[in-house]
Amino acid sequence: SNKNKKMIIQNILIGIRISNIMIAICCCLMVTSKIDILHYSSSIISTILVVLLMAASNLINDIFDIKTDAINRPNRPLIVNPGLLNLFKIMTWLCIGISLFLSFFINLQAQLVIFCSIPILTLYSKLFKPIPFLGNLIVASYLSLVFLFIELAATGRINLMIVPAFFAFGISLIREMIKDVEDYK
Repeated sequence: SNKNKKMIIQNILIGIRISNIMIAICCCLMVTSKIDILHYSSSIISTILVVLLMAASNLINDIFDIKTDAINRPNRPLIVNPGLLNLFKIMTWLCIGISLFLSFFINLQAQLVIFCSIPILTLYSKLFKPIPFLGNLIVASYLSLVFLFIELAATGRINLMIVPAFFAFGISLIREMIKDVEDYK
């Protein structure tokens, strides 16, 4: 029914954290407006890659955080609707698969960022997140990497976005540490 489809779409948007993805898109657009772009297609593809990998990592996080979310965030989609688990898994792998495919349309340096990022992003919730401070460093690094990755993919170099990347890292690290403190009793 339409009501069921609407509920599924709403839960997916909550799962991928659409507000965070919109912020990332704004960051990508900001980078694009500040750099000399060799190929606009690379900028568009790299923005799509950021969105897909963020969505996948957020879905993975929800999948692995079911027990924690049942206590701390009982309104999360997989807590309210456990039947969505398989859909979240399928969407995760679909996002990763499309990311791998699209990465062949950007330069080699940016491709390497994608190929190195996917294993870390997929293992983050299970392996790295539980390690104090390391998980925070990884998340902050990836959020700041958005600035550098878009510049690298669009221009083949990194030079103009170093300062914004460091700023994003610092703000993100503080935010992630505060979020972790909220999860503890």
